[in-house]
Amino acid sequence: MPRRNPRRAYNEHGREIPPPIIGDLRAEGDRTAAVTCHGCGYHVVISTDRFPAELPFPDNALPLRCSAC
Repeated sequence: MPRRNPRRAYNEHGREIPPPIIGDLRAEGDRTAAVTCHGCGYHVVISTDRFPAELPFPDNALPLRCSAC
């Protein structure tokens, strides 16, 4: 049995559910993303317009850091 990635979601059959991509967010009418720095807690809402549609949206579990950290 293959090892599961703890950062991914799995369906009832054990198949990995692909992470959402920026294009999915745009299709739902959301063109911004709220991000928080795990180092200092800095919180900002950014526009997703500068990113390609096929870019996966970052996992919440990833340790995002701001440019100051």
